[in-house]
Amino acid sequence: MSISIQRKQDGELIFQQFYYKKVIIPGLKIVICGIFSVVLQENFLMKRVSSHTQKLSFYYFNVSLV
Repeated sequence: MSISIQRKQDGELIFQQFYYKKVIIPGLKIVICGIFSVVLQENFLMKRVSSHTQKLSFYYFNVSLV
């Protein structure tokens, strides 16, 4: 299972992809403050707070089976 992340930062759209087992993203210390909520067709929306900026960001997850 892989997770694709689409997030907007500083006006630029950043695409990241990593495997579900490797949840920790190098270089980012984050605190998960929300729970996955199903949107449509295995699209997930999660809220998480960066421990550096303490800003609330929305991450769109597209989970697909490999």
